[in-house]
Amino acid sequence: MQSLLHWRVGWKALLGLVALLMASACHRATPQTHAQNHAQPAAEETESAGSNLAELRHKAEAGNAVAQFNLGKCYDQGQGVPKDESEAVKWYRKAAEQGLAEAQCNLGLCYQFGDGIPESKDQAVKWYREAAEQNFALAQYALGICYHEGNGVPKSDVEAVKWFRGAAEQGNAKAQHNLGVSYCNGIGVPKDLVAAYRWLSLSATQGVEPARRLRDQMEQIMTPDQIADGQRLAREFQPKKAGADAPGLR
Repeated sequence: MQSLLHWRVGWKALLGLVALLMASACHRATPQTHAQNHAQPAAEETESAGSNLAELRHKAEAGNAVAQFNLGKCYDQGQGVPKDESEAVKWYRKAAEQGLAEAQCNLGLCYQFGDGIPESKDQAVKWYREAAEQNFALAQYALGICYHEGNGVPKSDVEAVKWFRGAAEQGNAKAQHNLGVSYCNGIGVPKDLVAAYRWLSLSATQGVEPARRLRDQMEQIMTPDQIADGQRLAREFQPKKAGADAPGLR
């Protein structure tokens, strides 16, 4: 049986989901492998970055949730400040407690992997759920994995499918893969090869190789009409609008 795609340790690279208020303060720098061929930043540019970071911190300390999230990202990734996961958690929490879904999801991830805070599956689920209920796709996917594995919640394939579907309908490629696998094997939903083909095709289009392999294997046991129906449903797919609107970004 094809296995589901699980959360990967490289989650931090996926979480730049809120536009930085002060982009030059926290934007990830492009590595320079041949430093001698590149000019060094001018002094005024360095001063500008420091000024922007100070302004970001000022906004965060004044209670702006988006600034708190972005300052947490700076500490999480060591952008403009020394990397400090505990400090990242501090700012993610402040933003999460104000209801910012992106921060809630990041805080859940910190709890899941014990980054900057003692590991707690229960707390990870709590914060994933807060964000998932705002229709935030990344948190829905993560919560689906928790239900699939029984981490922090009783194992429930039905609940896993529910949250995979929410993320898949917004275009999350791994959730689409997992939903396709669920339909292919009748896990948490009645077995439905056409629906499986649809979701696997959508995931494969976004470059998820296990989805492409399983979809191609399924063609050997599907009728031409079933394949055509699956292809049509995939073509007709329109992702739903993400439900989490970060305050201050409208």
